[in-house]
Amino acid sequence: PFNEATVKRANDHAEFESQVAEHNEAISAIDESLQLLSQLESPSLVQIQKVQKNLTKIQQSLKRHSTFQTFIKTLLEIAVEANFADQGALREILTAFNNLRVQLVDSLNQLTADEAEAQKDFEARVIQLNQEHAEFQRAVVVKTAEIEANANKIEQTLDLIDVLHADLDTLNGQLQAENDDYAFATDVYNATVSEYNKELNAAHQALDLLNQPRFTDYVKSQLKGAF
Repeated sequence: PFNEATVKRANDHAEFESQVAEHNEAISAIDESLQLLSQLESPSLVQIQKVQKNLTKIQQSLKRHSTFQTFIKTLLEIAVEANFADQGALREILTAFNNLRVQLVDSLNQLTADEAEAQKDFEARVIQLNQEHAEFQRAVVVKTAEIEANANKIEQTLDLIDVLHADLDTLNGQLQAENDDYAFATDVYNATVSEYNKELNAAHQALDLLNQPRFTDYVKSQLKGAF
């Protein structure tokens, strides 16, 4: 927006300067014409020819694309072809030139006032754009700080996740070790119980043997023979 406003202001000012130059050229041509025509109160033929020659020269000097070119040329053509001995016709031409000069001066003043207002508006717009840009820059700084803070939080969170993963791996390793220890202890226990059961079964078998009548009679017979 700032660049666009600057370019537009430069273009508008260039157009203003072109119009001012055009107005000044037209006013200058009118002033020259008035100065020449004012010399013809009681003109001689030589004076009339000299004035006509100078008016034609002014007419030819006007820029081809001047806004007032056609109107001024028309007045000049009338002045060149007029019978300057007729003071009434001369006064009408002088009046027409003077009226046109007043209009050109009024138009030039209006152009100048419009240009001053446009420059004032442009300067106000520049201040506004600078304020908006400064506000935007502040918003960028704030948003950048927020992004950096969020990035730090994310990084901290990822670091915490890594720590938790490491802790979990450690706990899983400890649990696996405990499970391995438990399995080993269970195997030892089961082997011990199995061995105990074997011994208990053998003891039961021995007790059953001892409790049989044949073994009892055998023992008694052995005892009697001893005494």
